[in-house]
Amino acid sequence: QQEQLQLELAQRDAAIRKQEAAEALAQAAAEEAKQLLANQLAESQAASEAARRALEVKLEEIEAGAAEAAAEASARGRADREAKRQLEDEIADRDDVINRQEKAQERMKAAHD
Repeated sequence: QQEQLQLELAQRDAAIRKQEAAEALAQAAAEEAKQLLANQLAESQAASEAARRALEVKLEEIEAGAAEAAAEASARGRADREAKRQLEDEIADRDDVINRQEKAQERMKAAHD
């Protein structure tokens, strides 16, 4: 009976060691999975940050381009207004010359009559 108890004890001890090994293996697998997920999360966050920064840079480029286009349009607008003013002045000057010539012709005609 002593041998029977010793055998049963050895079997239970082996079963306990087997169970402990299985638990340790499961714990190691869980830790590895946890670390893998943590790494994936960190990579995802880094990728998201890089993508966010890339979008910020693109937005800054678009804003700079829009500001430059607005400045160019404003400069063209000023140049167009100045050219228009010059043309209006030129037309007014020509109208004055024509009016003076017509008056001079009228005076000459009146003096001739």
